[in-house]
Amino acid sequence: MKIKESCFLALLFAAILVLSVVVWELDTQHKQNEVVTMPVEDALNFDVKKEEPQGLAVIPEEKPDYYVLDVVATAYWTMDPVDASGTGLAADGKPAIPYKTIAVDPNVIPMQSEVYVPDIGWCIAHDTGGAIKGNKIDIAMDSKEAAYQWGRRIVRVKIKHS
Repeated sequence: MKIKESCFLALLFAAILVLSVVVWELDTQHKQNEVVTMPVEDALNFDVKKEEPQGLAVIPEEKPDYYVLDVVATAYWTMDPVDASGTGLAADGKPAIPYKTIAVDPNVIPMQSEVYVPDIGWCIAHDTGGAIKGNKIDIAMDSKEAAYQWGRRIVRVKIKHS
């Protein structure tokens, strides 16, 4: 009886060993096809060549609702008769609201787009300007001094998909 018990235990041990090897192999294959989710901001700035472990696919948790664009940003006083219309009205006939209205090239940023400008916040693209061509924006300000203080900067804006 002891021989039968010993054979049974040996077979049971071998079966457990084989089963654990199969489970380990399946787990290893699963990890090679693992998908990592992360916030959209992190996914947009993720450098695959530097940071992605072998076998991992990185996808954003959700589709970004904006795209980014580097622009030259200047500023203007909405009531200036020399550098603006002097009426306080934007190109679409609506009031140019300081820190909320930006002038754009409609061939680059569509009119009525919501645009996030660093250090300013979310603005509406509903003005144009003679010098605003290509990747340039002009931000409405509440005074000529504020416009001069802003100066000319290169900024990365976020433009909401329409």
